[in-house]
Amino acid sequence: MFTRVIRKCVVVLVAGSLAGACASSGGGGFGSSSAQSQANLTPAERQMQARSESFNSTIWEGVAIGALGGALLGGLIGGDWESAAYAAAGGAVAGGLAGNYLASKQRQYSTKEAQLDSLIADARTKNQQAGDLVAALEEVVAEDRRKLVAANQKYEQGLIQQAEYESEVEDVRENYEYIQKQIAEGRKQHQVFADAGESFRTANPTVDTSAYDTEVEQLGRKIDRMTEVSEQIADPSLG
Repeated sequence: MFTRVIRKCVVVLVAGSLAGACASSGGGGFGSSSAQSQANLTPAERQMQARSESFNSTIWEGVAIGALGGALLGGLIGGDWESAAYAAAGGAVAGGLAGNYLASKQRQYSTKEAQLDSLIADARTKNQQAGDLVAALEEVVAEDRRKLVAANQKYEQGLIQQAEYESEVEDVRENYEYIQKQIAEGRKQHQVFADAGESFRTANPTVDTSAYDTEVEQLGRKIDRMTEVSEQIADPSLG
């Protein structure tokens, strides 16, 4: 009985540690909701949220969870349950997302060339998602700028009251804050790709990683573009 309780506690501790690591990476939860009601979102805002969810779905979360599950299963079979659980938690959290991500490629593919090809494919997919998100953000920001210009003009002409004006501005401010979260999450993902590339180069100094490096660089530029776009609505008084 006591052993079963200990085992249950270990599961809770390990799951909590892993959940914390996934949360810090932004995971699937990031950008999945907004302060605005879904019913009040414009088509452009809905598209932005849909593309944000796609962009924020990360490959390495599944890697970490898979490593944890495999270690726990091995512990159940082998009998050393607690040790396996703590080892899995340590590997998933302390090892770092980039390390776990790269290790998964090494398990999947026997040659460094195949590992690199897979890394390139992942980075290219993330680049495509980032490009789609940039386009969606540009559409929302253009819409918000038009909204702000109209609200400012109406307020100055006395056609709307202070409360209505502030409501219009608040909607734009929520979109601005939402975009800032996407940018922050994007930078975390970019860092994982960059760290994975650095680790791969260190382990394989004779392999040409220029194609991968190009994809990672392009991803960074697209995230920079998100920042540029968001600054267009950083000041609600713009006209």
